Amino acid sequence: MLNLMERAFRFRCGCERGIIQKDSGRTRSCAGWNRTCHEGYLLNLDCFGSSARLHHIGVAVNSIQEIYPTCRVTHDAIQGVNVAFVSVNGCCWELIEPAMEDSPVSLSLNKGVKLLHICYEVNDIEASLHRCRQHGFHIIRHPSPATAFDMRRIAFVSSPTFGLVELLEIARYE
Repeated sequence: MLNLMERAFRFRCGCERGIIQKDSGRTRSCAGWNRTCHEGYLLNLDCFGSSARLHHIGVAVNSIQEIYPTCRVTHDAIQGVNVAFVSVNGCCWELIEPAMEDSPVSLSLNKGVKLLHICYEVNDIEASLHRCRQHGFHIIRHPSPATAFDMRRIAFVSSPTFGLVELLEIARYE
């Protein structure tokens, strides 16, 4: 059975097992979903505002210290979690460990869910919340300070299509 991306990929570009038919009748190999091969098939959605940039991917772990003993762990009493950050091939990943048994992270781990959220850094968190609601997102947690981000505010929104997204307000230097 084809997954959602494979179905969308075939529908949008006509790829069948990595081969793309060109208008000239020639074929060329496709290395996957990329802009050069699939120009015009990538829909650009501006759900969080034009300033939004990918910040990190959040994953649930049972124990940060068991995985990476040298990581600096930050306890966030406000969110009820311990977190650490690692760079994986240039992409920031947030390792999130439950700090209490009834943490939502514990519930995710018990269900076998590791990928928790994608985080975007935004200039104005209130404007981003307003904008994403226009795109079908629902606010799960209103802005609150986060210890791991020097008390910058974070908010969580969810969409049936995109799942859980964290919004992180950009640092303000005065």
